[in-house]
Amino acid sequence: WKEDRRTTLADKVAKLSAVTFQEKLGSYGDRTRHLEDLAAFIARRTGQPEDVIAKVERVAHLSKADLVTHMVYEFPSLQGLMGREYALADGEDAEVARAIAEHYKPRSIGDDEPETLPGSIVALADKFDALVGCFAVGFIPTGSQDPYGLRRHTQGILRIIMKQTFALSLREVIRHTLSLLPEGADKSDKVIEQVLSFIRDRLYQHFLDAGAPHELIRAALEPGFDDVTDLKRRLDSLVELSATPDWNRLAVAVERTHNITRDFTPRG
Repeated sequence: WKEDRRTTLADKVAKLSAVTFQEKLGSYGDRTRHLEDLAAFIARRTGQPEDVIAKVERVAHLSKADLVTHMVYEFPSLQGLMGREYALADGEDAEVARAIAEHYKPRSIGDDEPETLPGSIVALADKFDALVGCFAVGFIPTGSQDPYGLRRHTQGILRIIMKQTFALSLREVIRHTLSLLPEGADKSDKVIEQVLSFIRDRLYQHFLDAGAPHELIRAALEPGFDDVTDLKRRLDSLVELSATPDWNRLAVAVERTHNITRDFTPRG
């Protein structure tokens, strides 16, 4: 602690350029720059005011700095937590410090989502950057193999969006994330579709685990899932409606209407 406190957390950010994140994706210095850009992008897309955006950018800038501290080197499980403590000791804004610790959340299925708004937004940026970056360089999970924890990252993305009820286009965020990646990464539409398909599978499993009937989940997913919050509202409405006495009659009416009109071709 005493050795780490010889310099501020902000002073340590420059050292991240010497720490490799992933050979094809660059250093943690590169990641920090990605997070600053992507977190601000998400904040603006979700309509946050400038004071929140400023905090988001500060959190993103400091989020990985504790990785080069002696404390985290000795105790890796303290990453994020020590970032919070060093930030507080440096006199950083209390919400910024708390968000530095939160941006790793949820770390597991049983872990909570971030509580602060800046923590939620930077957590989204962190998980999108890892998910999209790995797909862009060919590290796509197969079977039980998921060395970069992309399923966990995706579940975290979905949980945070739904908790905060963000109106956010998955496709827009994926495309912007791709634009930040280094040369050599595949930034084509093919990668966007692969990531979206992967997210769709996680959405289906998320709602299934929550107890929603599989046929209603498929019905809600069919018109699209680019806006996860809108999808959840549609599914919740279907589940609620399916419990009413009118559900069976409504289903019959919709099926008949579909059968009558499916061969109809509009003029003009």
